[in-house]
Amino acid sequence: MADNGIGWTRFPRGDAFFPEIRMTFREHAVPIVGITALLAWMEALLCFEGVLRDDVMYGGGIVHDPFFVGFALLGALGCVASVLISRYVDRSLASCALEGRPALYTAGVFGIVGTLGAALGVLCAESMPPWLSFACGACCGAACAWMLLRFCGIFAELDLRQTLVALMPTFSLQWAVMIAIPVMPLIVRPVFVAVLLVVSIISVARSCGSDAEGHGTPVNARTAVRLFRMVAAAFILSTIVQFLITYFVHGIDVPLDPAAFSMLFFFVMVAVFVVFAMIIRIMNSMEGYRVDLFYRTFFVICLACIGSIGIARSWHVASYIGMYVAFSLMVPVLIILALGISAVAPLNARQSSGEVLGSMFLGQLVGFVCAIALGSSNARLEGFIVLLCLMAVGSAYAFVFPESMLERMMPHAFKLERKTLERRCDEVAQRFELSPRETEVLVFLARGRDAAYVAERLTIAKSTVTTHRKSIYRKLGVHTQQQLLSVVDGEDLSLHER
Repeated sequence: MADNGIGWTRFPRGDAFFPEIRMTFREHAVPIVGITALLAWMEALLCFEGVLRDDVMYGGGIVHDPFFVGFALLGALGCVASVLISRYVDRSLASCALEGRPALYTAGVFGIVGTLGAALGVLCAESMPPWLSFACGACCGAACAWMLLRFCGIFAELDLRQTLVALMPTFSLQWAVMIAIPVMPLIVRPVFVAVLLVVSIISVARSCGSDAEGHGTPVNARTAVRLFRMVAAAFILSTIVQFLITYFVHGIDVPLDPAAFSMLFFFVMVAVFVVFAMIIRIMNSMEGYRVDLFYRTFFVICLACIGSIGIARSWHVASYIGMYVAFSLMVPVLIILALGISAVAPLNARQSSGEVLGSMFLGQLVGFVCAIALGSSNARLEGFIVLLCLMAVGSAYAFVFPESMLERMMPHAFKLERKTLERRCDEVAQRFELSPRETEVLVFLARGRDAAYVAERLTIAKSTVTTHRKSIYRKLGVHTQQQLLSVVDGEDLSLHER
């Protein structure tokens, strides 16, 4: 890999990118299949055309709506709880509570019970109390939050490039599962959806990954600001996307024919695949892993879908498909951003992912509730709604988390992911003749760790870490950690040579 002069990681010309995709699939097939199954399980429960669509109304007002509220609410609370545990609970206890087999099996039981309870409740929708649907949604939401964060921890162990390659097709393949669900017999659907969750649980159990690193480390002001703006952008975008999807279902006078559900998901799958394929081709021609292409494409699709609502009512179906495509782009971008900020800051993947995904769940809840409160479509309000949505999406792109901030953060993240960082530290150690112990300390310093953290991880005294750090600074000819990062990052390396 080389650097293209503007900070984006490069790969050789030609077809070098595509063998890397195949190699990533072979090496990490288990977590890729697992997160695909988890996303398909999630969509099958939350989509208005999924297994919880009852016969009372197209939107599933008796079963689906209370379930959705419980799912989103507990999903957000579960992410918040995970962040708090990661920050304030002892590392060993937090690891047991968040990563151990008991937590995995508990999440699985909650998810399966909630899935079967809600799906079977559709058969007797008119007699199913809303609180029971809400409780089933809460069980599934808590399980989903735990599983998503666990997968983030697994993918955090990979290079960010590998994570990007692995996530791209995943968000297209989930819709292939959704194509098959509408044509299944009603009694088979809940069992099939529960099997999807079981597949996801098995993949977590078989995959290694630990995001305990960075636990309890204070976050500096710059990282805190970036993370806050990322969380705010995630909340705004997920709110708008969910609002428009729900508004379509509850606001349009003529709902989709159930016979067209499979065709709807087919078009969504094809559209997502085409978008991902185009971005891969562009990245291959530009010789770089450009996360900004996903970010930019997501906003373009959002703006086009919102505009189509205001232009012609006959375009609503196309807009509806487009919002599902936008959602398929939004989730991987948010995961990549969360993992990226944890790669360049003293922050573990569970903390950053928990905050970003928690805001996504909360945004879905707010968008859903606002659309339900608005009720049926109103021609006089529709123009005002379109304007507000356009302003919200535009503000998120231009001011809250602009692309310029993404460009400043992600190139550094893609150059300093864990395996690449260790390789660069080894090169620096050989060049400046560092001892093996000094090389170990250098890796932690390059990740932004303090002396207390390094001492705990290496089981040595804090004063010994301080001595090694002084020796490293002297040999590299630097005086601050920022200068040390510049040396490791290869910036003006010759200026630091003795």
